[in-house]
Amino acid sequence: MIITITRECGCRGDEIGRQLASRCDMIFMAKREILTAAREIGLYDRYPMFFGEMAADDMMGTISEEFVGRIHEIPNKVLGEIIGEKDCVIVGRAAFAAFRDRSDVLNVFLCGDRVKRIEHIASKHEISMREAERIVDDTDERRQRYNNYYSGMDWERASNYDICIDVTKLDNSEAEEIILKYAKMMKGLRR
Repeated sequence: MIITITRECGCRGDEIGRQLASRCDMIFMAKREILTAAREIGLYDRYPMFFGEMAADDMMGTISEEFVGRIHEIPNKVLGEIIGEKDCVIVGRAAFAAFRDRSDVLNVFLCGDRVKRIEHIASKHEISMREAERIVDDTDERRQRYNNYYSGMDWERASNYDICIDVTKLDNSEAEEIILKYAKMMKGLRR
């Protein structure tokens, strides 16, 4: 099974994902782990913009339908090669779209109250609320552009996910429990 976690900034996606993977005895893949694996198998240099969290110039997307189609295949090619058939929890990298054709994937979107997310970032990084607000807004905008570009899908559209959770109303273990329960229910339905 693959559990993908897409998240707004300040929603503790890495923390929740890491705990979830540990509890389920699954591999955890977030930015650092994905970059390390990509370098080890020689993928990093072939897709530097994908790994750099940059969407190519929007104008490039209008060059040809063929080019756009290939861009949307990158997450599946790259993440598929890195993960293979392993069970894992993967955070970010347009994974929600990369594995959408697999029957054993659970796509999760973590969201929450903007003010609470800003407070979390300010506390986590010991910075001012003003700086945290800038980080949250810039990160959300960058993630939205990146995911929309590489997936061809709307990052914030609930129908792109199996489950959306407002984590600002829960602690990490409560969010983890919801994901686990949903994953168990999915497995039962797909027998």
